[in-house]
Amino acid sequence: MKTLLQAGANVQISKPIGKAIVADLTSSESMVQILLDSGANADAIDEVMFEDPPIIAAAKRKQMNVVQLLLSSSTPIEGVDWSLNGIIAYTESVTFKAEDDVHTAARVTALRERMFNALENINYLLADICCKALRNDVSTTEWDRLRNLNLLYLSHSFHGQKPVLSSDAIVNMALVYQKQDKGKEVMCLKAALALNPQNERAESLLR
Repeated sequence: MKTLLQAGANVQISKPIGKAIVADLTSSESMVQILLDSGANADAIDEVMFEDPPIIAAAKRKQMNVVQLLLSSSTPIEGVDWSLNGIIAYTESVTFKAEDDVHTAARVTALRERMFNALENINYLLADICCKALRNDVSTTEWDRLRNLNLLYLSHSFHGQKPVLSSDAIVNMALVYQKQDKGKEVMCLKAALALNPQNERAESLLR
């Protein structure tokens, strides 16, 4: 990050790189300080990636030091006690959690679709960004499947190939690897389940 800033990176841009900025703003106290010192916009929301405001994302993750750092740089939310304890209490309230559940469900659906479209269009960077953005909003099992779908496409891209975006086709691919490469077989089966969690054939072979 220091190298990017020294090279003149625009830390105030919100789209389409805003997701990376938001992610960095809530990753560590030191990263937050570096970005804020460099003029980053603490209110930036990447609507393309359906992200929360940085201070809310940090509060949801119980990153107290990050919330404290962002307090003076973020625009207060109307009706919220704009203090460390007040913001944490706000994100733990029944009203917030009910709204956040709806927001998260819509975000997961949209990001999954965006990731699949990115893979179909050979935009592996965007697919990887979408996959990482989903990490905190889906189960460990589901995220592992999505990650393996990305890895499958990426591994084929190195050979100038493009897998068919079909769960059944990927299961057939797994069968080819069954006796040759156990790791690739498992990757394919998990990728197939990322596309279709009800694929009983893939589920059975993975057991």
